[in-house]
Amino acid sequence: ADMTTNTESYAGKVSASSNELNNGNAGLREYTVMTPTKATFSGSYFFASPGKPTQPLGFISADIEWVNYAGTRFYANDFDQESADYYDDLNNTMKSTYKNNFNIRLGSEIKLTSNWMARAGTAYYGSPYKNEFADGNGTTLVTPSRFIVSGGIGYRTNKYFLDFTISTATNQDAVVFPHLDWRATWSEFDRQVDQVARSLLALGFRRGDHFGIWATNIPAWVLLQFATARIGVVLVTINPSYRTEELSFVIGQADLKGLALIDHYKTTHYFESLQEAIPELEGCVPGKISSSKFPNLKTVICLRGDAIEGGFSWEEFLKLADRVSIESLRSVERELHCSDPINIQYTSGTTGSPKGAMLSHRNILLNAYHAGQGQAFTPSDRLCVPVPLYHCFGCVLGTLCGIVHAVTMVFPAETFQAAQTLLAIDKEKCTAVYGVPTMFIAMLEHSDYPSRDLRSLRTGIMAGSPCPIELMRKVTEQMGAWQMTIGYGQTEASPLITQTRIDDPIDLRVGTVGRVLDGVEVKIVDPATSQTLGFNESGELCARGHNVMSGYYKMSEKTSQAIDAEGWLHTGDVALQEPNGYFRITGRIKDLVIRGGENIFPREIEEVLYRHPAIKEVQVIGVPDRKFGEEVMAWVSFRQGCQATIEELKAFCKERLAYFKVPHYWKFTDQFPTTVTGKIQKFRMREISIQELGLQAVADIETA
Repeated sequence: ADMTTNTESYAGKVSASSNELNNGNAGLREYTVMTPTKATFSGSYFFASPGKPTQPLGFISADIEWVNYAGTRFYANDFDQESADYYDDLNNTMKSTYKNNFNIRLGSEIKLTSNWMARAGTAYYGSPYKNEFADGNGTTLVTPSRFIVSGGIGYRTNKYFLDFTISTATNQDAVVFPHLDWRATWSEFDRQVDQVARSLLALGFRRGDHFGIWATNIPAWVLLQFATARIGVVLVTINPSYRTEELSFVIGQADLKGLALIDHYKTTHYFESLQEAIPELEGCVPGKISSSKFPNLKTVICLRGDAIEGGFSWEEFLKLADRVSIESLRSVERELHCSDPINIQYTSGTTGSPKGAMLSHRNILLNAYHAGQGQAFTPSDRLCVPVPLYHCFGCVLGTLCGIVHAVTMVFPAETFQAAQTLLAIDKEKCTAVYGVPTMFIAMLEHSDYPSRDLRSLRTGIMAGSPCPIELMRKVTEQMGAWQMTIGYGQTEASPLITQTRIDDPIDLRVGTVGRVLDGVEVKIVDPATSQTLGFNESGELCARGHNVMSGYYKMSEKTSQAIDAEGWLHTGDVALQEPNGYFRITGRIKDLVIRGGENIFPREIEEVLYRHPAIKEVQVIGVPDRKFGEEVMAWVSFRQGCQATIEELKAFCKERLAYFKVPHYWKFTDQFPTTVTGKIQKFRMREISIQELGLQAVADIETA
């Protein structure tokens, strides 16, 4: 297909000839695509045979200034190390190259010329024997910047990127917990990850097993994240605010084979909750737990403090590494694939129970790559991560950004503390900081703020809930993070869908949620008709691309409700696209409450309150809050002859729900606003509540 004269962008098309680009049919067995200057094939796949829809053709030639976007696949010569030819692995024939083409080879780094731009997600298959790329004349090409996607970032596992970072930043700080006086260089961190991975293998964990972690931000959390990924074990992240009932649900629904947890934090006693959930722990041999309720669970690891009965202490666990050789570990690593699920993160459910979003190496590594690119990260950056590790914000945009971009990760405290975050930025000279709007408000209003030296700050991400425009201005202008970005997404999208860029004009960085990530498509549709809408028309935001989860674990019906037959993730958020390609979030179709970055589904709280003997009916909504973005409010109707106080109802909830889910506001009523058919109108409840609580000024605060 000679496309050198007139080419458009064909996103996601399966193409075989110039006449078939629009209808997506693959009708030719063999062809060559010759490209014009700066042709764009976003997400396109060029197939050699209609009978082999998953195998791309082995040869696409690239002329001067070809820009390749995520999704396009190239197959290079696998045999002749010195040749600039491409190998068509479907037809077992060599293809000739054109002038100014290059031979793509696997190696430690993609080599780029000023005329060639490769984007993350591209799959490069070349010679495994040479760590270089060459042009048609055999000249090694040099990158204009550090672009670590040999083999395509979306076609690697995190072990590859940690190895690469170690090779380039061996003695640089990798992870720092200043409040614990704990720090490790990249080489030290790698050795510790190896030890944890070998200990897991010694306990019988294998590729595909599920391992949960229920802890605050501590060093062992990060070590376990990379150790489980190194051997293909799926890490299940558990909110440390969960209570016994919520923990039990995750252990059972996620089929956990192992669980790591801390002893306590503040008033939460994790060991006691686990013993309440699994009474059989008493008397069990560590590594051989037998529970009738949780038959898959075999191992419990206590991350600090003395081990509970039936569990290993952290020190005992680490000693098990001696039973497994490094060679055995390396053999396991070679079995992994980029599409393997490697993380299950629980998000709000629609029936009172959360759903486990399954994310692959490819999902989260690409998201981390793009998040770092959006902040122009280099190995000289130091990232302050006060956000929780159990959330995508911490364990994707935080830790994975670290390994992909060789950025030092600084964790100021176990949970967010404004004073310690400011101290860490000051003393560790952090150049970037993450947070939800609530965190930035707390730092700006803290008494330590004026005395801290924050001049090292340059960038970061503010996300998790709608970002007030005035707050963003304060962070960029007063706090000094002049290149702060705003990100939008959700757990099911790994998490980012859009992000502002550091060189965006200030009005775009404070007034929008940015533009779509490379390799991701976004459309705005009418929720009623699914018809795609035009610019400046509000509708549901849908996303498709490398960031979309594979599905909810063991919830196929919920998966099909979230992701349609064409692969579009329906976010439930109402948005509009401006003509410049930037997006604004204008509301939510979902009945979701976002409090300080925590997603709360009202139905879960309603189900708990319905179990109270005095309650006849309850409806939970979110109302605006200056500090947290939203607060939870419950409207309650009592049974005849029954009453309960607010304090009693709060105590009832605190025993069964994480603290952030306990309603802050309460309204006792005999009637709820409804439609003529009797359906509850929650938007009217919100309007009434805003008026009665005097929250109109807060509701009027403009967000991006």
